[in-house]
Amino acid sequence: MRNLNPITKILCILAINITITFGVNVIMELVLLACVSGLFMANGKWKKCIHYDLIFAFLLFGDKCILPAITVPWLSTLACLVFIAFRKFFFCIMSADFFVSTTEINVMIASLEKIRVPQVIIIPLAVLVRFFPTVKEEWNHIRAAMRMRNIGTGAGQILLHPIKAMEYMIVPLLFSTVKIGEELAAAALARGLGLHNKRTNLCRVSLKMADYLVMVFSVTIVVFSKLCGGY
Repeated sequence: MRNLNPITKILCILAINITITFGVNVIMELVLLACVSGLFMANGKWKKCIHYDLIFAFLLFGDKCILPAITVPWLSTLACLVFIAFRKFFFCIMSADFFVSTTEINVMIASLEKIRVPQVIIIPLAVLVRFFPTVKEEWNHIRAAMRMRNIGTGAGQILLHPIKAMEYMIVPLLFSTVKIGEELAAAALARGLGLHNKRTNLCRVSLKMADYLVMVFSVTIVVFSKLCGGY
C-alpha cells in the first residue's frame, strides 16, 4: 500500500466522507480507524498513526465513561460536542492529513491531468495541498520566535492570557497565511499550470494492483455502511 496513486487517495477521502454522512456506529469507526492507520503505517508515518490512535481512544473513552458522569447541562453539551460530534469528523481530518503528508504535488498534478481533470480544479487543489504544511512551518517559526523572547507558548499560558496569545500568535499567523496563499498561487502559475497547452511531466503515473485493491475496498466500505451502518 506504499506510494499509492493520488487518485486512489482522493477516492479514499471521498469514501470516508460519504461513509460518515450515512452514519457510523462504534464498530464502523474502529474499521475506519484500522484502515487509515494501516495506510499511515504502510507509508512509514508511525508517529502520526500513534497520535491519531491515542486521540481517538481518548474521544471514545470520554464518550463512554466521562460523558455519562457529567450532570451539569452546559458542560454535558460541551462534552457532547467534543467527544461525539468531533469524533464523527475525526476520520475526515485523519484521511486528509494522510493525503497531504504522503502526496507529492508534481505526482498529484500528473495524475489528475492524465484523467483530464480541468485546470480550475487542479490549480486550487495543488495550492491547498501545499498550503497547510507551509502554514504549519510558519506556526513553528512564530512559536520559536516567541520562545527566544521568553514568551510562553504552552497551553496553560494561552488559557491564562488569551488576548496576548492572539496578539503574539494568531495575528502574525493571519498575515503570514495571506502572503503564503499569494506566493503559492504565483508559484503554481509560474510552473505553467495556467497554460491551455498540454504540459510535459517527468512523472510516470499509473494505477497499480494496490490502487485497485484500495479502491474496491473503499467502495465496499461505503456500500456496507449504507446497508448496515447507522447510529
